[in-house]
Amino acid sequence: MGWKERQDLQVLAGSIVFLGGIIGGIFGWGGAKGWSAEKPIDWPEPDRFWPKPNATNCSNFDPLYEAPVRHVEKDCYSRWYYWQLPQDEADAVSRAVVWILYALHQIAHWVFIWFAQQHKKKLLENKEEVYVSKLRWYNWALVGVTGLFHIAHLVQTHTTYDATAKDVVIQASQGSVIMMLVFVLLIEYRDRGMVFGWPNQWSDDVVAQKLRMSPGPIEYVRKYHGYAFSWAVIFTFWYHPMENTYGHALGFCHTYLVMIQGSLIYQKIHLNKYFRFLLETWVWFHGFAVAVMVAKGEWWDEMAPFMFGIGFGTLIFVTQLYGLPFWRKLNPYFRLIPGVLWILAVVIGITASSLPNSYILTMFQIPLGQMGCAVIAWFFCWVLMKCLPPKQRFSNTIFAVTTLLMYCIFITVSALFQYYAQSIEVPFIAMTYILVFLYMIGAIIAFFLAPVPENLLISKVDPDFNSDTQLQQKPSTE
Repeated sequence: MGWKERQDLQVLAGSIVFLGGIIGGIFGWGGAKGWSAEKPIDWPEPDRFWPKPNATNCSNFDPLYEAPVRHVEKDCYSRWYYWQLPQDEADAVSRAVVWILYALHQIAHWVFIWFAQQHKKKLLENKEEVYVSKLRWYNWALVGVTGLFHIAHLVQTHTTYDATAKDVVIQASQGSVIMMLVFVLLIEYRDRGMVFGWPNQWSDDVVAQKLRMSPGPIEYVRKYHGYAFSWAVIFTFWYHPMENTYGHALGFCHTYLVMIQGSLIYQKIHLNKYFRFLLETWVWFHGFAVAVMVAKGEWWDEMAPFMFGIGFGTLIFVTQLYGLPFWRKLNPYFRLIPGVLWILAVVIGITASSLPNSYILTMFQIPLGQMGCAVIAWFFCWVLMKCLPPKQRFSNTIFAVTTLLMYCIFITVSALFQYYAQSIEVPFIAMTYILVFLYMIGAIIAFFLAPVPENLLISKVDPDFNSDTQLQQKPSTE
């Protein structure tokens, strides 16, 4: 099928051009106003923002900058989100505008996803092709919603400025994205396993057969992940103002592309392994760039840039890389090469430099955290599946109410952690994973209070979010 017949590819290309316009608007409009706030520790914008708390002396507060979060004694530097109006300039209007826009954006996205899934049922009943290359009406609606609210957010940033960071704890945004990445590990597990492409669906060794997580519970994630992913990226999108820094720009590129991926639901491009690989690994560049941008001094003297740069890199070369189709044509032992070379490069690079050898451990923190969360999420799905067998069906109404309630709880808890920041002092990473577990478990509960996925009822494999329309035959190289 050529380019002229691939409307999904044409829309994706057009969407990328539109994204270029948004990024141009961010830097053009911000530059015209003289905005320049990439280094919070240097306090480059005294007329716009309050300074970031001094990381070396959290208890030393200037009465000019009175706000609850500034009195946090544990990780005070990390807890303060720099790009927000001073406390005395924010008002009910600046807060209400961004929350109303967020709510409209979120509900619209969810509603059109629901219409898409209802349409899929009819396609299956009529034995029609689900994944096509010509956009359906709900695809156009989702693409339109995505574009409209990107323009709205750019205008809102340059009028009322504040995003939702004023009202919810900083780890809320990060926790939602981590939840999404954990669910991606489960969705892709069938084809690439967890480490070096093992144990995938074709692995027939004794160990794989005993350790491989059963696919049934993952069907709930694969069927309903769109609602969770939609919340993760839209919530993160509205957490940040469209500030003209490279860290913000990379983040908005990521959230936009994930929204477009969701907008192209049941389109052939939605199944493309290479595009999905890009979306999943974008956090490597974004996370490292932000860690460098907000470094307190010279970034190479701090652990955070290494944790994000090396940690997400390890996840790519140990896990994510092996979902790409060309690996199926190669001997499985070749999968060890990229990961082993990466690990050797990290170990040799750090030990040969003046960096502390303890930095080597940063390559394990993020991968082990995400893999551990994926296993826990699968186990929770497995337990719920035992409690709610496939014959148990819930209505769309119950699913809608539960979903809305769960995500309202997520936002409420995130707001309470911000409001009571001085009383609830939890280290940054600990707070992040508290929220990850809340989001992960809550989203799964909502999945299981939805109608049972068709695959579990008709014993067929759903092609949702996968490049295959059915299980492939075992490759000869395996």
